[in-house]
Amino acid sequence: MQCTLDEFEREYGALHLVHAVVAHWASRTPDALALINHDRGREVTWRYFDEASTALARQLVRMG
Repeated sequence: MQCTLDEFEREYGALHLVHAVVAHWASRTPDALALINHDRGREVTWRYFDEASTALARQLVRMG
């Protein structure tokens, strides 16, 4: 099932969903540490986490 972001927000907006939590912290503390990629030994900021996860989501939508 596909839906627009507006439809998604209407249906699930009251829930604490991962994308909303990431966006929340990215807007408030963009350069703070969000997680550590153990395999690569890299620290990831909330800004990068938000941008990377949004890019992945857009690619998945394009792929259907």
